[in-house]
Amino acid sequence: MGKKKTDDEAEAVKPVLIDQLVLDKKDGKYRVVELVSFHAKALRAMEAHRHLTQNEVLELALTQVLSGEVLEKDLEKAKAAAPPVPQATEEEKPRRKLSL
Repeated sequence: MGKKKTDDEAEAVKPVLIDQLVLDKKDGKYRVVELVSFHAKALRAMEAHRHLTQNEVLELALTQVLSGEVLEKDLEKAKAAAPPVPQATEEEKPRRKLSL
């Protein structure tokens, strides 16, 4: 009996491939990129995820958004409530020095 229980648990914890999640997404694939980026920034700010590399944080965010663990509607609301990111003006942009 104990063996059957562990087999069921193993099936429930099967890793989900990101490629398959992307292929299964029917609509709004490109809109999700912006939401995943926003979610990755939020994850990176959390203390629990500070030890992860940038790629690991992006994978985690992508998996959470595409699997439905984090709802797109919730991310859109959070993104709308977030302060706007300031854009650099032409004068503030660093200039490259030309070598002659």
